[in-house]
Amino acid sequence: MSKLLSIIIPVYKVEAYVEQCLRSCAIQKGVSSEDYEIIVVNDGSPDNSMEICEKVAQDYTNIRLVNQNNAGVSVARNKGLSMAEGDYVWFVDSDDWIEPGCLKHIFKCLRSKNGLDILYIHGRVDYEDGRVDDKKYRCIFEGEIDGPEHIRRCAYPTTPQWSLYRRKFLLDNALSFFPGIYHEDSEFIPRACYVAKRIACLDVLSYHLRRGERESTTSTFRLKNALDTLVVIAHLHEYSKPLPQADKQGFYRLISRTMNNILFGTPQLSPADRKTLFKELKQNRYIFDLMSQSGSRKYRMEAWFLKHCMPLAFRLYQLVK
Repeated sequence: MSKLLSIIIPVYKVEAYVEQCLRSCAIQKGVSSEDYEIIVVNDGSPDNSMEICEKVAQDYTNIRLVNQNNAGVSVARNKGLSMAEGDYVWFVDSDDWIEPGCLKHIFKCLRSKNGLDILYIHGRVDYEDGRVDDKKYRCIFEGEIDGPEHIRRCAYPTTPQWSLYRRKFLLDNALSFFPGIYHEDSEFIPRACYVAKRIACLDVLSYHLRRGERESTTSTFRLKNALDTLVVIAHLHEYSKPLPQADKQGFYRLISRTMNNILFGTPQLSPADRKTLFKELKQNRYIFDLMSQSGSRKYRMEAWFLKHCMPLAFRLYQLVK
């Protein structure tokens, strides 16, 4: 019997959270376990995460376990994708969880809109002190839209957990996650989005993203974050080169927004790392030209300051962000 969905869960050092994640995926009222599978990819986790997964898997027939040497989340997701049998795949992080009963609504939508390339779902951020943010990741449009129009609007989820992808669509377009870098999602999602012919939203709470603190992304910003973001920008620029001008400008706005992540996180760097980053940015000044062509007054102003006085640009950004 064919499966409608494969849930792919990379696992690495999440022994405190992984059982909640797995059981949230396995215990779903209103759907049959024969309609979907849960693929757990152990990315060489050194703690007890895999032992917990093995224990949970004994309770459910649709959980599949696979081990690999530690290679990072991109390789783990790609491994899960290569093993998947479902018509759609959903990349779920092992320290998060999905909403009870959400698969019933997701399956109904996928069946009624047969052939969607991407389905966006409604996610929520849950902080460990009990606070929640259920506005940031709500669905962003009604009806259906194609990829180029979506890119021109520059409005799409920034993480693949908010999306279900048709597996054949990913395979036919050779779409996979780039290994060895942080922010692999920012490199993957625009490419996947652009070639999609049918994208829709399901405004039903389906995903819970766990956060320890409101500004957790900045507290862990390191030089590798910044340098890998430059790799992402380079890939998006190369991808956009043959595109029509309107679509190219959409990518320039994405690149500008990605550059803003560097502006936002740089104060967390040491003076020595900041100096290294500035040197790298000066060697990649083409980014500022792309920002100037983004069609956004904000990004044009940032580009001007970055090009003419980089340290001042970073200070100004922190004052007005």
